[in-house]
Amino acid sequence: MANIVLKNICKEYSKNQPIIKDLNLEIEDGSFTVLLGASGCGKSTILRMVAGLEKETYGNIYIGDKDMKDVEPGDRNIAMVFQNYALYPTMTVRGNIEFGLKNMKVPKQEREEKIMEAVKIVGLQDFIDRKPQNLSGGQRQRVALARAIVKDPKVFLMDEPLSNLDAKLRTQIRTDLIELYQKLKTTFLYVTHDQVEAMSMATKIVLLYKGEVQQIGTPMEIYEKPKNVYTAKFIGSPPMNIIKKEKLDIAIKNIPQEAAFIGFRPEKALLEEDENCLRLDGEIITKELLGDQILYKIATDCGNINVKTFNKTAINEKRCVVFIKNEDLHFFDVNEMRIEN
Repeated sequence: MANIVLKNICKEYSKNQPIIKDLNLEIEDGSFTVLLGASGCGKSTILRMVAGLEKETYGNIYIGDKDMKDVEPGDRNIAMVFQNYALYPTMTVRGNIEFGLKNMKVPKQEREEKIMEAVKIVGLQDFIDRKPQNLSGGQRQRVALARAIVKDPKVFLMDEPLSNLDAKLRTQIRTDLIELYQKLKTTFLYVTHDQVEAMSMATKIVLLYKGEVQQIGTPMEIYEKPKNVYTAKFIGSPPMNIIKKEKLDIAIKNIPQEAAFIGFRPEKALLEEDENCLRLDGEIITKELLGDQILYKIATDCGNINVKTFNKTAINEKRCVVFIKNEDLHFFDVNEMRIEN
């Protein structure tokens, strides 16, 4: 295993604005760290620089305390899994997994042992002699994972490996990756734009926006205490409601004087009155019944808000009142930074 350290990393292309600006980041040894953010935030660029597929403009990258400045990708003791599988179509599952081992000049008997161990981990024992065209998308991704596993890398790098799969397969492979991480106890660095993947798999999330880190923390730390408005609105489904304090004509107890924005999670909103609550009168615009939950979009004087309830019975009236307990409110200053309350 190994940690990854990025020191003063800058990446720019020709005369364009830098994609990554003075990034300092440590990926802890043995962690499952997810680089999360919208398209164009620089997360894949960071991963490719760690892999050696992109050259940093300035700064240094260390893997296990070793400077990677002049180290070729093949010599970094890493394994990378791509979203497009990158399998050889003319080779069987066995051939695809074995190819890298042959290049590493691993003896035949050891190659066979590694292959059988890897296909067992990913559950492909019965498909070892099939070619990629005879496999499902999920099985092809498992082949790519097995090919990475046999290299015994210090670090696994994964660039949106689930994006080409349908929703059901994504859920299945997500569970497989969690189990794989728990078995291997190796450093995982994973890139995604999908917050569900990040929240369900990561031990640590690095949220990025325009090449800059917005917050680093465990999934629950980022969910419960977002550092700024961007994080609050990125994490959560639906995301946190943010309203301007100036639009509220209601007094809220213990509100910080410097607060400019007030936030609350849709699932913390109540449609039944409780004590010590912020009250918002509104009109239901849309209603989505999702089995175990109901999502409402509600128009209020403070703007449209989302409310998630777990009531079995939907509200049929057009008008409603939304209540949010004081302890479930989040406050942000004029710079959209979190205020501890």
